[in-house]
Amino acid sequence: MGKNWGMLKYMVNAPFARPVNFFKYGGGFYAILRAIDAGPPSGHFTVETFIPILVTYLQTKYLPPSSVWDVIIPIVLGAAAAGLKWRASQRY
Repeated sequence: MGKNWGMLKYMVNAPFARPVNFFKYGGGFYAILRAIDAGPPSGHFTVETFIPILVTYLQTKYLPPSSVWDVIIPIVLGAAAAGLKWRASQRY
Protein backbone atom coordinates (compact mmCIF):
# COMPACT_ATOMS: atom_id res chain seq x y z
CA MET A 1 0.00 0.00 0.00
CA GLY A 2 2.92 2.35 0.65
CA LYS A 3 4.11 2.21 -2.97
CA ASN A 4 0.63 3.02 -4.26
CA TRP A 5 0.32 5.94 -1.84
CA GLY A 6 3.78 7.13 -2.86
CA MET A 7 2.78 7.02 -6.51
CA LEU A 8 -0.31 9.14 -5.85
CA LYS A 9 1.68 11.65 -3.81
CA TYR A 10 4.27 11.81 -6.61
CA MET A 11 1.57 12.38 -9.23
CA VAL A 12 -0.10 15.15 -7.22
CA ASN A 13 2.76 16.96 -5.47
CA ALA A 14 5.61 16.84 -7.98
CA PRO A 15 3.92 18.88 -10.76
CA PHE A 16 3.49 21.76 -8.32
CA ALA A 17 7.18 21.64 -7.45
CA ARG A 18 8.53 21.20 -11.01
CA PRO A 19 5.78 21.88 -13.60
CA VAL A 20 8.19 22.58 -16.46
CA ASN A 21 9.70 19.09 -16.22
CA PHE A 22 6.28 17.48 -16.41
CA PHE A 23 5.25 19.80 -19.24
CA LYS A 24 8.24 18.62 -21.26
CA TYR A 25 7.60 14.96 -20.41
CA GLY A 26 3.86 15.11 -21.16
CA GLY A 27 4.19 17.30 -24.26
CA GLY A 28 5.06 14.36 -26.48
CA PHE A 29 2.11 12.33 -25.26
CA TYR A 30 -0.22 15.28 -25.77
CA ALA A 31 1.13 15.93 -29.28
CA ILE A 32 0.53 12.30 -30.25
CA LEU A 33 -3.01 12.39 -28.88
CA ARG A 34 -3.76 15.62 -30.75
CA ALA A 35 -2.30 14.18 -33.97
CA ILE A 36 -4.42 11.03 -33.67
CA ASP A 37 -7.48 13.21 -33.11
CA ALA A 38 -6.66 15.19 -36.28
CA GLY A 39 -6.61 11.98 -38.34
CA PRO A 40 -9.47 10.63 -40.38
CA PRO A 41 -12.29 8.95 -38.45
CA SER A 42 -12.41 6.05 -40.88
CA GLY A 43 -8.74 5.15 -40.44
CA HIS A 44 -7.84 5.33 -44.14
CA PHE A 45 -4.51 7.10 -44.23
CA THR A 46 -3.38 8.76 -47.44
CA VAL A 47 -1.02 11.62 -48.20
CA GLU A 48 -3.94 14.06 -47.96
CA THR A 49 -4.80 12.86 -44.45
CA PHE A 50 -1.17 12.56 -43.32
CA ILE A 51 -0.38 16.24 -43.85
CA PRO A 52 -2.93 17.58 -41.28
CA ILE A 53 -1.77 14.94 -38.80
CA LEU A 54 1.85 15.99 -39.24
CA VAL A 55 1.03 19.70 -39.01
CA THR A 56 -1.02 19.17 -35.84
CA TYR A 57 1.78 17.14 -34.25
CA LEU A 58 4.44 19.73 -35.09
CA GLN A 59 2.27 22.63 -33.89
CA THR A 60 1.52 20.94 -30.59
CA LYS A 61 5.04 19.67 -29.96
CA TYR A 62 7.23 22.57 -31.06
CA LEU A 63 5.19 25.78 -30.92
CA PRO A 64 4.27 27.61 -27.73
CA PRO A 65 0.92 26.77 -26.14
CA SER A 66 -2.03 28.80 -27.37
CA SER A 67 -4.36 28.27 -24.41
CA VAL A 68 -4.30 27.40 -20.74
CA TRP A 69 -5.47 23.86 -21.51
CA ASP A 70 -2.45 23.39 -23.78
CA VAL A 71 -0.36 23.87 -20.64
CA ILE A 72 -2.46 21.97 -18.10
CA ILE A 73 -3.11 18.80 -20.11
CA PRO A 74 0.59 18.01 -20.84
CA ILE A 75 1.45 18.57 -17.17
CA VAL A 76 -1.29 16.18 -16.08
CA LEU A 77 -0.32 13.59 -18.70
CA GLY A 78 3.35 13.92 -17.77
CA ALA A 79 2.59 13.52 -14.07
CA ALA A 80 0.44 10.45 -14.68
CA ALA A 81 3.02 8.82 -16.93
CA ALA A 82 5.89 9.65 -14.57
CA GLY A 83 3.95 8.36 -11.57
CA LEU A 84 3.18 5.08 -13.31
CA LYS A 85 6.78 4.79 -14.43
CA TRP A 86 7.98 5.42 -10.87
CA ARG A 87 5.57 2.79 -9.52
CA ALA A 88 6.77 0.24 -12.11
CA SER A 89 10.38 0.84 -11.08
CA GLN A 90 9.69 -0.02 -7.43
CA ARG A 91 10.49 -3.57 -6.51
CA TYR A 92 8.77 -5.74 -3.93
